[in-house]
Amino acid sequence: MRSIHPAGAVLAIAASVVVAIPVEAGAAAVTTETVAVARAQRSIASHPKAIQGSAGDQYSVWRTIVDKDGSSHVRYRRTHRGLRVIGGDFVVHNGPDGSFKGTTGGLRTPLSVDITPSVKAAPATVTAQAQFRGRIEKVGAPELVIDAKDGTGALAWDTLVSGVSESTKDISRLHVLVDAASGKHIRSIDEVKSVEGLGDGVYERGVPVETTQRSNPFRFELRHPTRANSYTCDLMNKGTESSSSDPCSPMFSTNNLWGNGSQSDRNSAAVDVHFGESVWHSYVKNAHGRDGIFGDGRGIPAKVHWGNNVVNAHYSLSGGEDHVAFGDGLSNSAPLTSIDIVGHEYTHGLTDYTAALEYFDESGGLNEATSDIFGTMTEFHANSATPRPNYAIGDRISGMPTRFMYDPALDGKSDSCWTTGTAYKDVHYSSGVGNHFFFLLAEGSGKTAYGTSPTCDGSTVTGIGQGKAADVWFRALNVYFTSNTSYGGYNGARNATLRAAEDLYGYCSTEYRAVQASWNGVAVVATQDPPCGNEYPPKCPPAAVNDTNVAIPDAKTGSPGTPAKSEIQVSGCEGAATQGIRIDVDIKHTLRGDLSVVLYGPGNSSWVLKNNDPTDGRADIKLFFVVDARTVTANGTWRLEVQDFVRADTGHIDRWALSI
Repeated sequence: MRSIHPAGAVLAIAASVVVAIPVEAGAAAVTTETVAVARAQRSIASHPKAIQGSAGDQYSVWRTIVDKDGSSHVRYRRTHRGLRVIGGDFVVHNGPDGSFKGTTGGLRTPLSVDITPSVKAAPATVTAQAQFRGRIEKVGAPELVIDAKDGTGALAWDTLVSGVSESTKDISRLHVLVDAASGKHIRSIDEVKSVEGLGDGVYERGVPVETTQRSNPFRFELRHPTRANSYTCDLMNKGTESSSSDPCSPMFSTNNLWGNGSQSDRNSAAVDVHFGESVWHSYVKNAHGRDGIFGDGRGIPAKVHWGNNVVNAHYSLSGGEDHVAFGDGLSNSAPLTSIDIVGHEYTHGLTDYTAALEYFDESGGLNEATSDIFGTMTEFHANSATPRPNYAIGDRISGMPTRFMYDPALDGKSDSCWTTGTAYKDVHYSSGVGNHFFFLLAEGSGKTAYGTSPTCDGSTVTGIGQGKAADVWFRALNVYFTSNTSYGGYNGARNATLRAAEDLYGYCSTEYRAVQASWNGVAVVATQDPPCGNEYPPKCPPAAVNDTNVAIPDAKTGSPGTPAKSEIQVSGCEGAATQGIRIDVDIKHTLRGDLSVVLYGPGNSSWVLKNNDPTDGRADIKLFFVVDARTVTANGTWRLEVQDFVRADTGHIDRWALSI
């Protein structure tokens, strides 16, 4: 069951306010959307720290997802003291029985923001206009917002500047954020999401198109007969999309035959788009259970012949109307309507109505990568005989791809490997990290049928196949990504896809391990997810074990609890240094997200095995970790320390073991 939750329940957290939560009929209740929302709101009330809740917050339900087993995932938007919070969205996860399973979201700390701006709206508008490069057609009234992109929160003005971009010659709806304290430009995010392309030709021949028959006069319209608002129309090469001055003309045929395979017939490019949308819709519905962009079967207008000599295509929410538009390319002879580009643009709409990945920074790269991934999957779903589907984006336009998923750096601009500079690249090039990850996960590394794919760490990755790789990415997008998800870190795609793989295939399954290996292969590494196998052979078998129960002191008001300590004495290793050690940990605790786990070795060496994580609502820690200890002598005292950072939940160290 997947849908946009209408209007949305609102939950407020404020000082001295008692929140009324609907009472569930019982643990065996069927998980309807109403039940899912009630469970989520109860979880928010009982675990406000998991969402970094604060006085003044209000949360409105945005989307509700119920899995087949009854697990539920409710997305919320956040306002604080009446102001929209950019990056404040989160997802509450509950088990089939209603138990709290944690949250995903981007806030690091509860919001505490003075909402009185030092800089007024007028100077913020001047700053916003100065950021627009091109012809400005309209400037909206500045909106006071809280910008929590970095996980904290600061007061800002959000001004929408609309017009035609100087660089792309395409429409632009630029949201400009200006610091309300200093008046400085923070960043700009364009609502119009586009893909570059060059070339010529009309690409799909002899394909079915779904039309609607009209009777007065008798003719056929390029409009899907059952999906509301799903139609293709002609902008007549106008340079604006204003519905008042340049309406998009419906496209008709008297014999239900469309196009002639070239640009000489205006219907030809429309066939590419109309057919491509049908294939895309079929793919996301049949493969992922998502009935189009909104999840309810409705479509959006597709506008062809946009502008004059426009080498671009885009998805946009302009003037309150979601739509896609496609330029005709250089000399109006190479329309941007190949099937991977069509799938790419419709996926931007899907992303906006699922995770709403912000089109900036690494979240913008993930947004673009998502469109490349499902645009490519659309091409494979169509499975044309000539040319065969591939992992090159836009190659049918001119024969020269704009992006290469198997090795993104081949375009000379994209990142194949993550670096600290990835976040500062154009989103079309930072997307390379996500594209490369997906290719490794689907097809593996080295020589493949689609090109040779290197890894950033020299490792060998075995793919799990397109279908499973796409399922993992869609699950992460639909359930775990939030607006400011990055590649790694506390709200990262690595963690989200691992959770998705665990949901779909099981913890430490072959697919789970492949997700780990693929992220490692693009240099998105992490210590928060333990490896699933002992990567180093033990040198001092058998394992040393301490199975004495040690209580973990609860946290105090305003400070962590005293660390629980458990020791193991190692001897008989003849003083040899270890290449790596495996630590098996079994901790019983009602909320493991409260806990940090640190290992101390001989000579004051230490390793953080797990940080406390307020978004992890699961119980118990039954994992093993592998750490590199090549500089440490094996013999001596090894100590495990477990510390509680949040009051109320309790537990104990049950057992832990060392394999050296």
